[in-house]
This record gives sequence, structure tokens and C-alpha cells, in this order.
Amino acid sequence: MHDVLSLDRLKAMDPDEAAALLVYRRADGAGELDAEVLSAWLRIHPANAAAWEHAQAAWSDFDGAADEDVLAALRAEARRAGPERPRWRSPAAVAAAAAAVVLVIAGALGLGLHRSEGSKSPHVAQTPAPAGGAEVYENREVEPEGFRLADGTWMVLDAGSAASIALAGSRREVTLVRGRAFFDVMPDPARPFAVEAGGRSIVVLGTRFDVRLQPTELRVSVVEGEVSVGPAGGGPPIRLGAGRQLVAREGEQPQVTPADVGQALEWHARYVVFDNVTLAEAAAQLNRLGPDQLIVRDPAVAGLRISGRFRADDLERFGRSLAVVHPVRLAPRGAREWEVVPAG
Repeated sequence: MHDVLSLDRLKAMDPDEAAALLVYRRADGAGELDAEVLSAWLRIHPANAAAWEHAQAAWSDFDGAADEDVLAALRAEARRAGPERPRWRSPAAVAAAAAAVVLVIAGALGLGLHRSEGSKSPHVAQTPAPAGGAEVYENREVEPEGFRLADGTWMVLDAGSAASIALAGSRREVTLVRGRAFFDVMPDPARPFAVEAGGRSIVVLGTRFDVRLQPTELRVSVVEGEVSVGPAGGGPPIRLGAGRQLVAREGEQPQVTPADVGQALEWHARYVVFDNVTLAEAAAQLNRLGPDQLIVRDPAVAGLRISGRFRADDLERFGRSLAVVHPVRLAPRGAREWEVVPAG
């Protein structure tokens, strides 16, 4: 059974959010139940009808986006409800589902969700390293914060987390002192990247993974690539591939289970909102917040205007959204660089 959606509830939301919720509910089997309230909502204002059209088009992209990590995870969750699993009935759960669809809509079609978002500058303490020593990073704010390390690796520290970094010479070693960190490791076969946490060592060459350290538990989730997790003092390691996680609790044998890839990516995601800005301005902001760099050299391309809400850490997706509204494409220029060039 689905809850009954009231017209007053839709009117309290902005058109994009309301349309996203309606599209999600229709895909989840509530289309007939919502038909009357949908018809009434569409008659209220032309903006509602426009949002509904955009939402339907965006859902089509969402439903076929299984090749993208986050969209695939959201799609699986949206489709997982069945006779043996309760559907999302609580207001909070439905709101979360609608918000997820809104993000997909904004990313897929570049819709302008002109909502003000406060910007904070997290207080991050960085202790300089002595010669050959390690630098200590500590995030003292309430939001995750990202850092580009000297080897090109992108590290995100959760609020209240701390890590020490040693990248001198042949060393690429990180110790997660407390909290949670996400790593997008720059490949370097000559220098494996190692993270020590909770008495275990996680070793990789180049991959994306999430490490969460709690008082009695260590959780390692692999988004892309493969890692090896073993006792810090030596011993047989456990290999984890993409979509797998290791959970090590005090007094128990480590367990390997499926990872929640969507959650591993989303907790640290940073979104930017552009309201009719030039592409040159958008690139400058994306370059400050994300692990990769967007290059804009062509003056005609630099002057193009864009609106919408986008993930700062996924330039490839940004490029696909950009290509929907402008005749441009992204051309790779390096390991972490993309240039926006004319599509022709």
C-alpha cells in the first residue's frame, strides 16, 4: 500500500521537487492513486507542467543509467521494493527518495534548481611535517572536506576525522587516526598506497575506497578497483574487489559482504549550484571543490552560460549534462584533467 499524496503537500514543495516525487511514485506503482492530485497540481501553474515534463525525461535517463555508480545504486534501491520488503512509506523516506531523484534530474538535464545554499569554510588543521615526517590533517568542522595530496591522490576527511600523511620518497602511507576517509588514489605501480586503520593495513595501487574507523569496528568499502586488507604487523591479507566491503569488529573474525557503493560515494559528495554563470566561472568553482581539473581555453566556450546543480567530484557526468544544452564535449588532457571543447 502507498500513502495518499495530498495537493497541499505538493503545493508546499517547489515544482522540481514535487515533479520528482510524482515521477518516483509513478515508477513505484502509485500512478493511478496519484492521477487526480497530479491533474489538479498541473493546472495550478505552467511551471508545474514544465517541471513534470522535465522530470519524466530525466527519469528515463535515471532508469537507464546503470553504468554510473551512484545512479545505479539509487536505481537498485528504488526498484528493490517488493512483497517481502516494506515500501518507503514514512515522510522522511519519501522525501529522501524525492531528493535522490531531484539530484538525478539536475545532473541529467542541467535544470536550474535556484536554491540558496550556505557556503562554509571548514576549519581544517594541517600540521607541517618535519623533514621526512608525516603531515597531520584534522577536520574540525561539521562537513566533509577534500584535499589533493602531493601525489595527486584525492582524500576526503569526514567531520571530526584526522589522518597523518607520509609521501616522502618511495613512501605513500596514511594513518587514519580517527573517523572516516574516502580515497581516490593516483596510480603509481612503483609506490603502492597504504592506509593503516584499526590495526590493519589497506594496500592499493590505484582505486577508490572508503575507510570508516569506529571504537570497536573498522569498515573498508571498495568503490572501484581492488584493495588488500591485512594485519598491520603482517599476516594473510584479504582481497576486496569493487562493490565489496570488509567489516572487522573487536573479538570477531573479519567479514566480507556486499558494499553500499551509493552510500560510500554520497556521504562526502559536494554539490554546486550555478545560476546563469559562464562556463569559465563554473570551471573555476568546480576546480576548487573536486579532485579533477576542468580546462576552458576557447573564448567562445568559456562564455557559454549554465544553470543547475552538479556534483563537484564527477566532471564526466558534468560534461554529459553540459552536452545536453551546448554543442561541447569533454576531452581528456591528463590523468585528472579535462578540457571543454566544441563538439564538432
